[in-house]
Amino acid sequence: LQHDQNTVLVMPAVGENFYGTKVVSVYPENAAAGKPMISGYYVLNSREDGAPIAVMSAEKLTAIRTGGIGGAAAKALANSTTTVFGVIGCGVQGRSAAKCILSVLPVKKIVCFSRTEKSTLEFKSAIQKSFPDVEVQLCENSEAVINQADLIVTATNSPKPIFDAKKVKTEGKVFIAMGSYRPQMQELPDEVFQQCREIIIDATGIKKETGDLLNAISNGWVKDEDVFTLGRILKGDRESISKTKVFKSAGYALFDLFVAEEIYNCALKKGVGRKIEFK
Repeated sequence: LQHDQNTVLVMPAVGENFYGTKVVSVYPENAAAGKPMISGYYVLNSREDGAPIAVMSAEKLTAIRTGGIGGAAAKALANSTTTVFGVIGCGVQGRSAAKCILSVLPVKKIVCFSRTEKSTLEFKSAIQKSFPDVEVQLCENSEAVINQADLIVTATNSPKPIFDAKKVKTEGKVFIAMGSYRPQMQELPDEVFQQCREIIIDATGIKKETGDLLNAISNGWVKDEDVFTLGRILKGDRESISKTKVFKSAGYALFDLFVAEEIYNCALKKGVGRKIEFK
């Protein structure tokens, strides 16, 4: 459901033992008012009898899913000796992705930029609280991030490219793009797609969902057969051959279900949460 610049998404998925539904709203302008950009809830149901067994925050679940996928992509695509990486978009999704990458790569420094000072300061505080030995440098613009890092995470809701490729060197860098999610949105500039020979994605369904992919394919910069899932690399079915690497994630309902199952099982083991009677 689309209204103005806001989006309401309903994402169901069915697994072996559970099914679940995420209902989430994305209000980009909330950030300027100090409110969460993403809000909503996730309902996990038993597949055996259909009963609802858990309700949880869609914002936190999405952050865990997004961050985990970003960390997996960075580990698979970036140089294993990477000590500096950049983040453009320092909100909840950017923070989660950064923490996951810090867990799998020997990073000593993060360079970051966001459109609000509040967001960057919260990002710095959150990272240094969990990783006190990691230096966090706040940059004046997104181009400064690109210039200093070879691995860059983008987690914005910008409808247009978030940096000027004519002012920076993008060749040979790894981009983990996790923000844009509509056909009218393109987070990375054209030049990046003109350089890369392939685009790695989290799920095949997003080929028709994001402007980054639609424009790259329709303009002939990347062939449709050279857009493939990260899973193929992780399973050893295909190797990444491009010098400039792009991983694009737009979310997938089945991934949400996997995360919801894990959260539910962990809550049971730790005895946390509140019991709600549905009558």
